[in-house]
Amino acid sequence: MSFFCLQCGMDMHKPERICPYCKSVQYEEPSAVNMAAAAKALNGRAAGRKSKSRLYDYTDEELLATGLYPDDEAYRMGLISNVLNKKK
Repeated sequence: MSFFCLQCGMDMHKPERICPYCKSVQYEEPSAVNMAAAAKALNGRAAGRKSKSRLYDYTDEELLATGLYPDDEAYRMGLISNVLNKKK
């Protein structure tokens, strides 16, 4: 899995908060206020979904797009399978 810097585009090989090449910040540390607002939004969003034990409670599409899943080929293939087999 590759992770690219949002500023310079270099391959960082793993997710890091600060790019080792250009030293730009990739993401901000979450504050307590932002985490509370995100939890409130997720609780409202998750009410219409089946409750499964999900990593971070994101959809499979969000996990696959952001790379927020364990570095495991079987898990990634399971996500891809779930996304492709999802009924619209």
